Amino acid sequence: MHRQPHLDEIGALILLRQFGENMGVNLDTPHHYIDATAVLSWENPELQQLLLDHDYTEDSLPCNLTADELEEHCGILFVGTGGGRFDEHPDPELGREVNTSSIRLIADELGEDLPAQLEDFVVYVDEEDARHKRMYCGPLELSQLVRMMQNINTPEDGIYNFLEKIVEGRVRWPKNAAPHELADPASAYEAVMHFMKDHFGEKGQSFFSATPDALAQELGCKSDPAMEQLLTYCRHLESRILEGKVELYEFAMLPRLMFAEPGSLSERSDLWRDDRPSHMKMIATMKHVEQKHFFTAGRTEYDTNKELIEIPVGRKTMKVVFLESTMFGLDRVARKVDQAAIIVIRNPETGHVVILTNFRVLKKLNVGRIDGTTNRKTYLDQLTRMIRIAERRHGSAVHYRYDKRQLIAEGQIPGAENWFYDARIPLLANGTRSAMNVKPTTIPWEELKRLVLTAFDSRIMAPECLMDGVCSKVACTSKLYQYSLKRCRDVQHPPRPDGPVSHKAFLSGFGSGR
Repeated sequence: MHRQPHLDEIGALILLRQFGENMGVNLDTPHHYIDATAVLSWENPELQQLLLDHDYTEDSLPCNLTADELEEHCGILFVGTGGGRFDEHPDPELGREVNTSSIRLIADELGEDLPAQLEDFVVYVDEEDARHKRMYCGPLELSQLVRMMQNINTPEDGIYNFLEKIVEGRVRWPKNAAPHELADPASAYEAVMHFMKDHFGEKGQSFFSATPDALAQELGCKSDPAMEQLLTYCRHLESRILEGKVELYEFAMLPRLMFAEPGSLSERSDLWRDDRPSHMKMIATMKHVEQKHFFTAGRTEYDTNKELIEIPVGRKTMKVVFLESTMFGLDRVARKVDQAAIIVIRNPETGHVVILTNFRVLKKLNVGRIDGTTNRKTYLDQLTRMIRIAERRHGSAVHYRYDKRQLIAEGQIPGAENWFYDARIPLLANGTRSAMNVKPTTIPWEELKRLVLTAFDSRIMAPECLMDGVCSKVACTSKLYQYSLKRCRDVQHPPRPDGPVSHKAFLSGFGSGR
């Protein structure tokens, strides 16, 4: 798996280890984390060490390897990276579709070996990762908890072990159990609902009706600006619990799934009544750490380093934020504080750049569209094309043929392999926490900022276009022609004054004497 794996890759690996006996994979071998965009060759130090640990040498294996070859010859299976059969990233050459996930690929491979109780888990993870139907899911759902645990530097294996318990508990109990079966216990989810309603409903009071100082004392920390936000969050959670609207996966933090060991519901309820529910405290503590970082250190870093530029889009305004910082998570501050639509963050120590978006704002600005079939979003297509052209110009001696479609393809393309494009989020990244060994961009920072602004500011055009309304094409003084911008195409092919005419109607005019 790649570093800092998502819920998808972790869930896929758990399914593989738990139920993949018939797939011919040695499930007893340990799993490893490598760079997400690493080249599979002996030049990759992580892969080199892995192969040496398995007694392979450069003489016994080819220099440039594929994931399929490594699986066949070495028994090394890649999940979520490497380009193998369980890498969900789009690959036109392999015919891999856009909307898929590692967990769906492995679930399909498992077939009947996958317990029926886990189908809803697979669907949940697939929707969150591949189709982004849960992009703004609740803060206690599994996908958010994985991110939260990563943000507070939980070890990767610790997150894996945590999720493994969730899957084991999900297999053990059926999804829909009658209330009288809870004492077995038949369903962790229904048991939690029963317990929480009973505990909260009779008393008619909230665990979190306390003041920020009281909650801080309960959590064993000092009160700070994040505490009131945390209280609001927890009260909202309680209201959803009482209304029965909380999903199974929002109770993922239950220690041992609360009922994952033998014992009756009454015994467990008595145990939990004697003390504040441990799972609520654990979640509150994690959320508090994250919120404290967000409201204090993150806000200070953001205000100190941000460069905010506003671009008119029709009657509205698009906010673009440029940042140079080593701190993770500042994009959240930009979305919260300034409602920024585009956030460009450069790591001054390594030179890596990541371009993030605020999808809700972009959608309101109507600067792109969404493909209803693939869920592909075009908001960063223009910028992606420009950056890849610039990267090829600065960093490669090879001349690449201009291919308009290839330049906006998801994933990586030749000559600009250090930029990864995910149009479903959308995001354009030159290195992330999952891919730290990526070569930093060769595009100077100031030029990169100009490219970002040019991609979205339709006022930026060649002087001759503004004066004469005529496109100079390859002679364009602003060198915008090479990027195939929409505003340039509008100058090259202006609409007819009496409205658009179809190609068929245009051709028919030659035979009618018009």
